[in-house]
Amino acid sequence: MKKNSGAYERLWDILIISLCADIEFFFKSLFLKYYKDEELKNSFFQRINDVIKLLETKNLDFTDVKNDINKLNESFQIRHIAIHNMGFVDERFKSKINSNHNINTKYTVNQNIYLSFSESYSNLLTSIDKQIC
Repeated sequence: MKKNSGAYERLWDILIISLCADIEFFFKSLFLKYYKDEELKNSFFQRINDVIKLLETKNLDFTDVKNDINKLNESFQIRHIAIHNMGFVDERFKSKINSNHNINTKYTVNQNIYLSFSESYSNLLTSIDKQIC
């Protein structure tokens, strides 16, 4: 398969979708173990800022990973357009992400973009691990 084929590009979209699913599952597992008194809907765990705000009320500090949290927010927006628009930018994406992509143009994920999200997730996990263990 050629590197610039649409199918190859779609694989990066699927990796973003999978990464975001892992993040959601981690948050859900974390809350079930440490914050089981919170009544949260499953879609809550997709809203990174809301999750972080609630974790901060439990005395966790995310100052050191603020940029990583912003990257993860971006990954969830890319996930959204990958699932619902086959990767094409929509109004919602433009309103939530500072992007120079035009509406109805394809947001192409590549290895560097994916790895930056994966690294940000790893940084967030390390930060949380240091605080709760």
